[in-house]
Amino acid sequence: MAARWIDWVEIVIHRRRVLKYGLGAAAALWIRGAAGQAAASLEGRVVDADGAPVHGAVITVSSPGLPQGDVSLVSDGAGGFRVESVEPALYDISVDADGFRQARLRDVLLEPNQTARVELVLERRFPGQGSY
Repeated sequence: MAARWIDWVEIVIHRRRVLKYGLGAAAALWIRGAAGQAAASLEGRVVDADGAPVHGAVITVSSPGLPQGDVSLVSDGAGGFRVESVEPALYDISVDADGFRQARLRDVLLEPNQTARVELVLERRFPGQGSY
C-alpha cells in the first residue's frame, strides 16, 4: 500500500513539473510573439524581356530592416532567388547582370509571416550603350 502511495505522489509531482514548465514555455512564446514581429520572406525571379530566366544575375536587397546591411545573392538556373527570415519592412531590390541594364524595385513591402513574390525584367544592353 505504501508503494502505491509513493508512486501516486511521484506522478502528481511529475504532472506539476510538466504543467509548470509547459506553461512557462507557452508564456515565453506568447511574450515573444507579442513583443517581436514574425519574420518575412522574399522570393523572386529574374527574366529577360522575352521571359527567359537570367542565370547568374546579382541581386541586392537593401533596407534599414537588415541589421547586417545589404543582402547580395546570385540568381539560380531558373532565374530564381530567395531571402528568408528578415524583418517586416520596406525593401529596395536591384539586379545587375552582364549584357543587361540594371533593374530596380523600390519600396517592396514585406509583411509578417508572408512571402512577397517579385519578378524583375531586365532589358538588353547593347555595346556602346553604357550602364544604367
